Amino acid sequence: MPKTTPVFVGLDVHKETISVAHAAGGAATPPHFVGQIGTRHCDIDKLVRRLKSLSPRLVFAYEAGPCGYVLHRYLTGVNERGKVVQDERRKVDHPSVGAGRGVPVVTSLPFIG
Repeated sequence: MPKTTPVFVGLDVHKETISVAHAAGGAATPPHFVGQIGTRHCDIDKLVRRLKSLSPRLVFAYEAGPCGYVLHRYLTGVNERGKVVQDERRKVDHPSVGAGRGVPVVTSLPFIG
């Protein structure tokens, strides 16, 4: 069975909205801005279903903050992979961050664009 190419999904999470962009892994095409969605579970489920039509393998990245951690807990609860991204200039003091907490934190990502 051939290995499927993942779709990398960037989420800018705020209290009332989530901005969404995605890029196909290994593709030369630029990232595609999807738009904004709501923050309810049904909005996130609809986004996941829509993106699964592109690839069964989704990898999410979102900022380490109060809204990002809520999203992280929900996505891992529905068995989706994700990375919490922490800006090196702004350290997050959150009980979920730290050794043995089970929350992956990426301190920097390569520029995509």
